[in-house]
Amino acid sequence: MQPVAGNVGSHGIAFADLAGGIIMMFGRFVPILAALAIARSLGPRRIAPFGLRTLRTDTPTFVVFLVRFVLIFAVLTFLSVLVLGPFAHALSSQMLG
Repeated sequence: MQPVAGNVGSHGIAFADLAGGIIMMFGRFVPILAALAIARSLGPRRIAPFGLRTLRTDTPTFVVFLVRFVLIFAVLTFLSVLVLGPFAHALSSQMLG
């Protein structure tokens, strides 16, 4: 049997191996089934008619909004690491001696 990740020394212990396998199975398949259930519940919904407050997904405007959103999200993620990195380095060097 393969050891469960993070469970050092569980070789030969059937309960630990079985419990870890069951937990990993639930950890993998429960989120997948939840996403499928949400998709199934959203499938039969009525499509809203196009109007002033809707953004069509088959136009160049949607592509521009999507690209801008992805770029802004990536830049904000990168900048937070760029700004907080020196602080983390200073704190870790202080803690190490």
